[in-house]
Amino acid sequence: ITERSIGYQLLDSNIEALRELVDKILTNSKGPQWKMAFAKRKGKYYPQFVETENIDYNLIPVLVNDYPNSFNDRIALRGDDNLLFLTSVVRDCRNKIAHHAEFNEESLIELTDSLRKAFEILGIGSNYNEVAFGSNQNDRLTEDIAKGTMTNVSSRKSPSLLIDENSGEPDHLDSKNWVYLNNFIISEGKKGLGQTICVEFQRGANKGKRFLYSHDLIYDLSIEHLETLDSWQKYRFNTSSTSIRKDVRDFVKELKNEDDKINMN
Repeated sequence: ITERSIGYQLLDSNIEALRELVDKILTNSKGPQWKMAFAKRKGKYYPQFVETENIDYNLIPVLVNDYPNSFNDRIALRGDDNLLFLTSVVRDCRNKIAHHAEFNEESLIELTDSLRKAFEILGIGSNYNEVAFGSNQNDRLTEDIAKGTMTNVSSRKSPSLLIDENSGEPDHLDSKNWVYLNNFIISEGKKGLGQTICVEFQRGANKGKRFLYSHDLIYDLSIEHLETLDSWQKYRFNTSSTSIRKDVRDFVKELKNEDDKINMN
């Protein structure tokens, strides 16, 4: 039994309850026609939703971001441990599983903790389904899941991050499943891959500085504006070799020197 299979089981056991509640919240707050209105406004970005009117797992953080008032005080875009952040983590973890990207023990901890907290914020904590497995190399991991004694993701400072702020840079860079680039980029081709991008600028005012962000979250937050740009219409990506877009800066973390120290304890 692998972390990937446990993650799949967690999603399979819980995502339907999350989708149903989001649908109910928006129907109660916006009326039964909210899906038609959303499809008319953003259908070119999410054509599958127009056809099925089904709230796909990738769409949940989009809806949370688009209808913050419907979720009352459950969302604070610039705060820690909020619904947008948690559902974005779930979405990115799901995409890593689906696209066979690295999904290790730390990824499973993030997924489990974020799912549980999203359920609690939405007031359906009792409906959260744990997944337990038998004995093998996953005993310690599944025991942590069952007891709820895992690393707490709420210590992060930015809703864009998919890592523990105090974990530092890993001994093996691939172990974090980060994509390393020299330019900031939002791309149609990267949508849905669940990539965490670490960019280190090689020139300009940010030369030598490193930034970390969830590509899918940044895409969702900026796509409506990007669609107004001629460059996006032509190339389907937006990039900069010197800076981060101002409209998403609050969702990108700069990696300071003190953040990069490897914790050997």
